[in-house]
Amino acid sequence: MSYVGSNYQMTDLQFLPKPVQQPQIPVWTVGARPHRKSLARSARWDGIIATDMSADDSEGEIDPSAVSNIKEWMVNHHTETSPFDIIVDGVTDGNAIGTTPSKLQPLAEAGATWWIESRWDDQETPETLFERIRQGPPRP
Repeated sequence: MSYVGSNYQMTDLQFLPKPVQQPQIPVWTVGARPHRKSLARSARWDGIIATDMSADDSEGEIDPSAVSNIKEWMVNHHTETSPFDIIVDGVTDGNAIGTTPSKLQPLAEAGATWWIESRWDDQETPETLFERIRQGPPRP
């Protein structure tokens, strides 16, 4: 495989070892709603890391209505017969009784199949990250 672009050039690339999983390891791409080219790229693969750029504030977490809209779009445009994942990211508090289920359940009902805990805040420390890891995965 080779590639020549304006910023990068690569010749005779090999990706070794070849994956044993068949047909392939699932590939998730970032897809930005409502941009059709971005959504179409994700539709050609196995999943979308969903981003909602339909509002002026693109920094917020995606809401269930945007997930539902993305799911509907993918039902009409994903042509493969393999399952298609909708991945949502954000921050949970790790509280299995309080806010975490009320945040994740509506996303799951809207069509999200995976949650990625994404802690990019400058206030995070190794200790706060380890504490969240110790709490375990969020449970809807």
